[in-house]
Amino acid sequence: MSTFCAEHEISRKTFYVIRARTRTDGAATALEPRSRRPRSSPTKITDEVKEQALSVRAAMESSGLDHGPISVHDKMRAMGLDPVPSIASLARIFREAGVARLEPKKKPRSAWRRFVYPAPNACWQLDATEYVLTGDASA
Repeated sequence: MSTFCAEHEISRKTFYVIRARTRTDGAATALEPRSRRPRSSPTKITDEVKEQALSVRAAMESSGLDHGPISVHDKMRAMGLDPVPSIASLARIFREAGVARLEPKKKPRSAWRRFVYPAPNACWQLDATEYVLTGDASA
């Protein structure tokens, strides 16, 4: 077996993994690539928790209160709901449901462009404030 592994440039551990797959799945699928996706996601937010978050947000919005992810997170915690999603998860839930608008933190590339007028002294800008003096102006 050591000679086989050396000839095919695989480790002994890989050899035993392929041999086990051959016994369970068959020779045809033993060398096929498998999905690396986990079989379960224990921290995945359930649909019930998503619905709770959306209902809390809707109630706060109808009451005229701030209904952003931070406020909803604090309200859900105050109500004693368990589990309470993180603030980032709540923002993602609201975006996916279409009840919040996307506000990227990055400036658009157009904000990087410098304004330069093609001819010098062809464009003037004046920022001024007008004051009206009261009383005797001759003094």
